[in-house]
Amino acid sequence: VPTTIAGAVPQHVSPIFNWVYAQIGDVNRQGEHVVTRMAGSPETGEGCRILTYDNGILVGANIINRLDDMGSIKKAITLARPWQPNEAIIDMTHLSAATIR
Repeated sequence: VPTTIAGAVPQHVSPIFNWVYAQIGDVNRQGEHVVTRMAGSPETGEGCRILTYDNGILVGANIINRLDDMGSIKKAITLARPWQPNEAIIDMTHLSAATIR
């Protein structure tokens, strides 16, 4: 069961080639109620977010070229609240590297 995180939320922001990549929270969470969803696409220029949820609560995010939502994402993770992007999302929970190729 997700709980409020006390103290700092793990985060990292770095440029990689022409992309800005950010990671916040627990993106490697495992469990029965954990799902991974993607919104956007880094190739379109609008940015991309890969979001990790546990029981419907946002617990981590990988973000490419879309840092405008970092504040609201960090707040949702810190306060253990649901968070959804404005654009359509794709469920990636059962995808593997072989499936994506």
